[in-house]
Amino acid sequence: MAFESVTFWCEFPKKVNWEGFLRIIDFPCNIYITARTRKEFELGKNKIKNKFIKVGAWPILSFEEGYWFSGLSKKESIDKLKEFKGLKIKIDLEPPIKFRSYSDIKALFYSIKYLLFKRYPRNEYLLKTIYKLSETTDIIASGYPFPYWLSKRYGGNVQPNKRIRKNYFIYTTYFPQTLKGILYLYYRNFIKKRLKEENAMFALGCIGAGIFGNERVYKNVNEFRKDLVIFLKLGVKHLVVFEIAGIMQRDHPEEWIQAIREHF
Repeated sequence: MAFESVTFWCEFPKKVNWEGFLRIIDFPCNIYITARTRKEFELGKNKIKNKFIKVGAWPILSFEEGYWFSGLSKKESIDKLKEFKGLKIKIDLEPPIKFRSYSDIKALFYSIKYLLFKRYPRNEYLLKTIYKLSETTDIIASGYPFPYWLSKRYGGNVQPNKRIRKNYFIYTTYFPQTLKGILYLYYRNFIKKRLKEENAMFALGCIGAGIFGNERVYKNVNEFRKDLVIFLKLGVKHLVVFEIAGIMQRDHPEEWIQAIREHF
């Protein structure tokens, strides 16, 4: 068993030792780097020179705008996606960021407010913008592994087509150890259902902290290896890994790359 493709998210391209990372990549892969503008993306892309790597853009908003894209984003914020027309892009579809450090309590109250009770007035505009953009642009619509009815609330229900593929966060490190059994059961069932989508992608994490800076991460590379094996047994073909800065901040980043290489 082996993965057919490997993609890396890079949320913090300015924190990456690119010389070191490029030195340990010797297999075909894709990398998506965050950028608020097309110019910022092009500047970041120029630092990534490796014959094995294709680089795409991960558009983000300012924190004041919500960072991620959703039906709560203002129209002028959603319109910023159009600047990336013609590129390969990844769009995170999530409720807006509202706190700057992670905790389970914050996440619980945030989820109740923003998933169950918040009204998202620009969902339709967001979806129309993405579908129109897909006429000329290859898009990865990325989001939580939620049921359709829940994703639909905030604009995360983008449907795949010939130029849109879906990615789902399967971040097994996010939750306390006491919830891991239930979490893995849910993830397994979710993945099996979504594998029916053509070219569905599934992201493993977290190797390093995300935008909050204190998310739970893998304790060691062996935990990561176990999740890779679970993915393969479930039939996942298109692997995504979160994220490059986190890999390069580990004591032995080459071990994490080797864990991927072993199954590719």
